[in-house]
Amino acid sequence: MKRRKIYVHTPIKSPTFPLPDLPEDMWCDFRRDYESGSTLKAIAAKYMCDPRTVRRCIMANKSSDELGRQTAPTKLAPYHVMIDCLYAKCTEKNTQEGIGICQISQYITDQLKKCGYTGSERTVRNYLRSKYQYVRQSQPTSDPRK
Repeated sequence: MKRRKIYVHTPIKSPTFPLPDLPEDMWCDFRRDYESGSTLKAIAAKYMCDPRTVRRCIMANKSSDELGRQTAPTKLAPYHVMIDCLYAKCTEKNTQEGIGICQISQYITDQLKKCGYTGSERTVRNYLRSKYQYVRQSQPTSDPRK
C-alpha cells in the first residue's frame, strides 16, 4: 500500500512594502485600515478599488478622497480667457440681432486659429454651451398639414 504525503498548509505571509515614516495623525485612511490589521484585499473591497491601488496609496500616503481619474488639459484650456473676452464682445454687440451659438463659435474659432489654436470649432461650441448654459433656440416650424 502506497503512503500519501500529507501537506500542511501554512498561510503565506503577504509581502511587505515600505511604509512612509509619518506620525500616526498624518496617516491616510488606507494606512489606518492597514495598520489595524485589514488586508489589502479587504481595504480594496471597502473602498471599491484594486488592492494594487491601495498599496500605492499607502506608500504615497494618499487618502481615498484623492482617488479618481486625472484628466489632461484640453487644447482649449490655454484659450479660455480669450474665449470669454470674445464671447462678451459678441454678445454685447449683437444682443438685439439674436445671433446664434454657431455663428459665435465660428467667429471665436477663427480668432483662436490666428493665435495658434489647432482644435475644432465643435470643441469651442461645447465649451460655450457648458460655460454659459446656452440653450438652443428652437426654430418655429410650420406644419404643412395646416
